[in-house]
Amino acid sequence: MHRRFPPLPVERALATLRSAGFGGADAVRTLRMFIAYIVGSLLREVGVTPTFAPVHTRTIKADSVDAALFPEVSSLAPLLDECDHEAEFEFGLELLIQAMVAHSARSR
Repeated sequence: MHRRFPPLPVERALATLRSAGFGGADAVRTLRMFIAYIVGSLLREVGVTPTFAPVHTRTIKADSVDAALFPEVSSLAPLLDECDHEAEFEFGLELLIQAMVAHSARSR
């Protein structure tokens, strides 16, 4: 069986995580989490995945839902109808980094 060697960015990411104190399993899980976050964010941005604020067309109209059944969606409709993809990505990335810091501190 022929195995390909991983790309250098994977090596560097794992080395960085390990030097930050992450064990092997946590380093791999963290790398996978960031890859999934980045890929998912890109897919959402180009409108491949369902979202409340797709780039090209609105597939879900938050302001037309039944307010009695969906009071939160109804009250937050203006926010759901707009999306600054860069700001959303940065917000999520910051949350992931803070989660890594908390997880690392808890593991020590």
